[in-house]
Amino acid sequence: MTITVNDEAKSFSDVSTLQDLVESLGLVGKAGIAVAVNDAVVTRTSWSECELGGTDSVTIIQATQGG
Repeated sequence: MTITVNDEAKSFSDVSTLQDLVESLGLVGKAGIAVAVNDAVVTRTSWSECELGGTDSVTIIQATQGG
């Protein structure tokens, strides 16, 4: 399946939920992560319930400190 992640098309063979995607990208356990699917924010507690399809667009942002 090809999913657009941060405006870049990426192919995944074993991704069916948002949780699977986050795990495959190595982002599990990272603090300050926010994820939106098709411009709708998905809470971390709902990642495992959010099923993805080949036309979905996922935006992942991570808060950073600095000044």
